[in-house]
Amino acid sequence: MSFGYLGDTSTKIKQFAKNAGVLTTDDVLELEKKQHIGGSLQAINSIDLGGVSQLDVDVSTSVTGGFDAIMFIGENIHFDSDDAISVRISTDSNSAIDTGATNYESAYTMVTFDGTAYNRGATGANNFQLSEDLNSATNDCLHFTLFGWNLLNTGHPIFAYHSIAIDASAVATSRTAFGGGEFTQNVALDVMRFFPTFGAASAMTGKITMYGFKAQWVQ
Repeated sequence: MSFGYLGDTSTKIKQFAKNAGVLTTDDVLELEKKQHIGGSLQAINSIDLGGVSQLDVDVSTSVTGGFDAIMFIGENIHFDSDDAISVRISTDSNSAIDTGATNYESAYTMVTFDGTAYNRGATGANNFQLSEDLNSATNDCLHFTLFGWNLLNTGHPIFAYHSIAIDASAVATSRTAFGGGEFTQNVALDVMRFFPTFGAASAMTGKITMYGFKAQWVQ
């Protein structure tokens, strides 16, 4: 069945299926199957870091099957020593986090809160970095949003992110970064590891929540 416009019963719009904007259960199932309706953002998992040295998040098909993209939100991340946060990937049920020296690429622009900007990137690295350095003072914290595509497919996994490192004592050293990264291997992921970039920090607090996007196509 072709539905055309829903709800407008005037003669201005020709409806393929005459309706008053009220759909039956069968109508809804048919439209969701065609992805004409049903776009959604669904919370999958929320993890309190609680002082861990690193966090491994399952993104396998058993958790994220059926989603078109994945989003991670990091809130109030804090380190016990000055550090930054990075991501590595496993394609083998976490038995081997990939630390290949040329398997990651990334680029980002960082701007300090006083307006100074820097461009940085790496074409061959063993991780990709989500943030600039974060001080470990009590009131300093990091927030980030990370989007991922192709995580469950055999194409290159692609990421885009925005992070904000807040230094409560000095606005000039607070920083925001916008960028993206890529895992250069043609594989499906099953685990993403969040960890302190430089290894100075041994404990992280805060929360990381994973969401899944389901597309809604407008035709």
